Amino acid sequence: MKKLLIALTIALLTISIPVKADTQFYTAKATAYCLKGKTATGTYVTEGRTVAGKPEWFGKTMILYEDSGDGLIKSENYIGTYIVEDTGSKSIREGKVIDVYIEDYTRAKQFGSKDVIFVLIDAEG
Repeated sequence: MKKLLIALTIALLTISIPVKADTQFYTAKATAYCLKGKTATGTYVTEGRTVAGKPEWFGKTMILYEDSGDGLIKSENYIGTYIVEDTGSKSIREGKVIDVYIEDYTRAKQFGSKDVIFVLIDAEG
């Protein structure tokens, strides 16, 4: 399963359209947070890994791209690959906002708020 995840990640990074017609893509706002501690799933927040989203997404891998407004996935808009480990406010728990963990307050603030496109991958196994 890990090889499949790596192959899909590479494929998504190198094209400007979805890989498969039946791939489910989502849109949301992305913000950043820097509160240290345990996540809702019991792990410790880790920069470059932890993202907050809907509880139904716990344990899934999220490949996140900034939305350039044309609806296409572009490698230059790649933000990162994260594991959904945390929740937050109501808008995050509903999947309207994705909250990316960034350890440093200044960099978290610089991240700001972005429109994003993302795909969820079940990375268990």
